Amino acid sequence: MFPRALIALVLATAPVPSADRIADALARLSEEAEAFATIAPQVLSQETCRQKAAKGQRGLHLGAAPAPGTPPQLSFSVREITSEYGFAALQDSKDGLHEFRRVISVDGRPIETAAEARRKLSLALADPGDRERRRLLREFERWGLEGAVTDFGQTILLFVRRRLADYQFTPGESGRIGPDQAHAINFRQSGGTQAFRIFDRGDQVVHQPLEGRIWVRDSDSLPLRIELRTARKQERRSLVDVAVIDYAMSTHGALLPASVLHRQYVGEHMVVENSLQYSAFRRFAASAEIKFTESDEPPPKN
Repeated sequence: MFPRALIALVLATAPVPSADRIADALARLSEEAEAFATIAPQVLSQETCRQKAAKGQRGLHLGAAPAPGTPPQLSFSVREITSEYGFAALQDSKDGLHEFRRVISVDGRPIETAAEARRKLSLALADPGDRERRRLLREFERWGLEGAVTDFGQTILLFVRRRLADYQFTPGESGRIGPDQAHAINFRQSGGTQAFRIFDRGDQVVHQPLEGRIWVRDSDSLPLRIELRTARKQERRSLVDVAVIDYAMSTHGALLPASVLHRQYVGEHMVVENSLQYSAFRRFAASAEIKFTESDEPPPKN
C-alpha cells in the first residue's frame, strides 16, 4: 500500500474531508499500474481501429485557416485497421512500455493471417534487441492514419507510485461508468516528462502537460476509466487531443484496456476520431512455437 503520508503531500489542494478517499484511490491506482507493468508484456490482444478523419475542402488542412467569415466545410473518410496488439519496452526509451502492432487487415482487405501476424508480433516483442520492434512502429505509420495517437493502452502507467508526485489531484464529480457507481479524481500534470506519440505531419512526440480525470469504483476504488486532454499550437492553429480509455479486470490478474476513444480538434472543429476496441487478452510464451493459454477465436463484431 502506498504510504498515505506521501500521498497527502500530493493532495495539498484537495479539501480535507476528501483527502483520505483520494489517498485510498491513488493507492489502489498505483498498485494496479504496477500489476499492469508486470502482466502487459506477457499478453496479446486483437485491436480494431476505426478512424474517421476530415478531408480538407477549400484548401483546409490542419494548419491552414479558411477565408475570414467562411466556416470550414469538411467531409470525412473512414478507415478500419485490424491488428495483433501487444506491449514491450524499448531499450533506449525511459518511457516504459509502448504499444506494438502487426496489421491483419486494412479496410477489409487481408494483409496476412491472424495466426501469422500473432507469431511475428510475439517473436518481435520477445526479441532481445529493438530492431524488430522499431520496424513494427515504422510499418504501422505507413498505413497513413491521420492524427493517430498511440500509447494510450498503457495510460495507467502514468500513475505508477514514483510518478504520482508529478500531478496535482482534486476531487471530482460522481456518476456511473457502465453498471458501476463511481467518482472522479481530477488531475493536472505539474512535472515529469510523460508524453504520447502522434502520427500527423511526421512522427511526433508531444510533450505537453496532461490533464483529465480518473474514474474509480465507489465500492473498492478500482480504476475504471482515465480521461486525458492536452493542447498545443501548430502553425498558428490550436490543436486539442482528448481521449477516454476504459479498463477492465482481465483473467490474468491485471487491468487491461477494453476500449479507447480519441478525438482531435482544430479550433472548435473535430478533424479526427479514432475508436479502438480490444478482444480478450491472451497470455503467450515467446518461443519457436508460440503457445496461447486461451482460445484464438476471432472477436465478435460489434
